[in-house]
Amino acid sequence: SFTRVGNQPRRMVAKIDSLGNVLPWEPTITGVVVTTMMLRGNRIILAGRFEFVNGQFRNSIAEVDTASGKTTTALNIVANRAGLLCSINSIDRWQNTLVLAGDFTHIGDSARLRVAVIDTLTWRATSRIIDVDPAAVKIIVSGNQLFIGGASTVNGISRSAIASINLATGVLSALTISPSALSGISFVTYDMLLNG
Repeated sequence: SFTRVGNQPRRMVAKIDSLGNVLPWEPTITGVVVTTMMLRGNRIILAGRFEFVNGQFRNSIAEVDTASGKTTTALNIVANRAGLLCSINSIDRWQNTLVLAGDFTHIGDSARLRVAVIDTLTWRATSRIIDVDPAAVKIIVSGNQLFIGGASTVNGISRSAIASINLATGVLSALTISPSALSGISFVTYDMLLNG
């Protein structure tokens, strides 16, 4: 979570050209950190742990214009944990939805435990339930398959550190990867890279 880039004040996000020059693009973010971003047409989705973007309330996820940095009004997802500020750790696309992973328990008034699939037309949670415990740190979508890093259980079924679920059917795959070599010690997967 930086406050300067070069000699320019910038908080959490900055826009830099190919020559390394800091450009006059400066969304004002109030909070702790921006952990991930995604380009969506001429807009950028920002996610992390913050409360306001350009003076408008946004609960850890917001969309800003790539040219002006202004906050768009459409994306206003209320993700929370027992009514408190939460973190959104990772985002990815699947068809006409946005998949979120974080430490939230609700998306709006819909109970969603750490992973949620959001309709990008209504910005509401879809009916797909993917309850993850104790953490959802990183997600990657490949085809219809969602890979989740940090999961010990998904929808009550035991998995170790990484899990995979079909977003179309909701069926949890048989994928079981256990990086733990020491009895009684649990591990959290912080990042993943798909090869092929």
